[in-house]
Amino acid sequence: MTLDQTVAKAPSFQAENRALQTLSHACEDDFLRPYAPIASLWSSFPGKMPIRQSIGFRALKGWHDRLIISDLAPDGNISFRLVGNEAGHIFGGLVQPGGRFADLPNTLFNQFPRYFSAIATGGCYGACTGVVPFQSREFLPIRVLDLPALDQKGNIAFLFSFFLSGKDA
Repeated sequence: MTLDQTVAKAPSFQAENRALQTLSHACEDDFLRPYAPIASLWSSFPGKMPIRQSIGFRALKGWHDRLIISDLAPDGNISFRLVGNEAGHIFGGLVQPGGRFADLPNTLFNQFPRYFSAIATGGCYGACTGVVPFQSREFLPIRVLDLPALDQKGNIAFLFSFFLSGKDA
């Protein structure tokens, strides 16, 4: 699988893994342009991945409500750690701190293990566009930027997911 290969396609939903180096070109990329400040922040760290604790609250200004921070397992499953109010609303309240992606009901994103596993193994981030891939939520357009972050030991252990929805997506 190449980093730019689309790894999941549901009706009106696409997810792909992209090389971290492309974050440096956010202003030139249609998908990344709305995330330019976040892409710039990630690009400022060595290897384009920050240590989770090095990301200040103020650096994420404007995104707190539309952010999910998760523990990222090598097998591609994620456990939600922090869920912003708007991000939780996008998923109809199904995404809760302490929950796991694999346990979510009615997901239309069956390729999530491969998508998240590619991020967990390094060198790439995730880009999703389309409608919410959950039955009864697929009316809502979304755009998601999934960025990896390191633990104190330098291991890829966290996922920062930034959401745009509705007319912003």
